[in-house]
Amino acid sequence: MQKLLVLAALVIAVGCSPDTPTSALKQTVDQRASDITVLQAWHGKSYALDLPGHFPGGELDKQECSEVGNYSSGSAIYRTVRCSSELERKAKLDGFADRSPLLNDSLHMYASIPSEGREYWQTGRCEIVEFRTVIRDAALNAASFTGIGFYLSPGHTQDGSTRFYVAKNRLHAVGHVTLVDGSPATVHRFIAQGMCFGLGGNGGSIYSRRYKFRPYARFASDGFEHQVWDDVAKDYLLGLPEQSTSGTPRVESFDRQLELLKQQ
Repeated sequence: MQKLLVLAALVIAVGCSPDTPTSALKQTVDQRASDITVLQAWHGKSYALDLPGHFPGGELDKQECSEVGNYSSGSAIYRTVRCSSELERKAKLDGFADRSPLLNDSLHMYASIPSEGREYWQTGRCEIVEFRTVIRDAALNAASFTGIGFYLSPGHTQDGSTRFYVAKNRLHAVGHVTLVDGSPATVHRFIAQGMCFGLGGNGGSIYSRRYKFRPYARFASDGFEHQVWDDVAKDYLLGLPEQSTSGTPRVESFDRQLELLKQQ
């Protein structure tokens, strides 16, 4: 699937109320409109910590990660590190100076055995999930626009969060397009850390994993935070549908360019 964008436009499906409770912000108003929608989504690359002598090697330099917890068991010390900034650096798109924002945390665990001078993975390799949204320039350039948020479940965070927000100064634009109605719009890239795997014993959960998500554009005006959600009938899905039977195909990716963008 072609991941980089060229041209554009936007037809929004009108649907029922999104599975998206209001945020924890005071005086938050949830709405639905055609300001923003998802253009593309797919399972991306997987990344792991680069531990000396570990085969196969990883890509994330643990010296660039910060330790958030540890405990000892026998001769081993188990450490959890946050590698969010490092993952953004490694997952940067070729040809772009800016990094794409990571919606959640990049958390990895490894074990070290000081008496033996060795370290080994506990989390294995963790995939990233790639998202492209398209937002109307009229919304993006509004004085009240503050950023883009997501409902993403599971969120793969320590506290179980499923709501994420990126301020407008951190948004990463990767294309400018024309919507089907002729309106100009901008494409943004986001990434999220997904499931970790590769240590054996989780083949079934890898197959059955799923991600549900929906974006919103946030505006601040008159003392209120307006969260304007993507107006689709139900949350987007990557992975195995919930109501699935033997042989139900997984959704590995989707691309709505032909549906949403003006073709030349």
